[in-house]
Amino acid sequence: AEALLEAGAAVGLPDDVTETLVNQTLLGAARLLHETDHGAEALRVAVTSPNGTTAAGLAVLDAEGVRDAIVAAVTAATERSRELGRT
Repeated sequence: AEALLEAGAAVGLPDDVTETLVNQTLLGAARLLHETDHGAEALRVAVTSPNGTTAAGLAVLDAEGVRDAIVAAVTAATERSRELGRT
């Protein structure tokens, strides 16, 4: 959420508008994932128009290796949790 708030400021959105957009986007995505049986991939496909704004953003995330970074972060946190559990 912090990076999204920074991005809103970087593109010139007012803070209150950015905060509303970020909150509603995250809440909406979480709600859709919770309330449907289709899964994350189906949700992404459903909201991504070919050559649209979401597709443009996702292309940058893929190019920057965000998916791999998230997997690495979860792995590191899990390993640290296991270490703490052993002490």
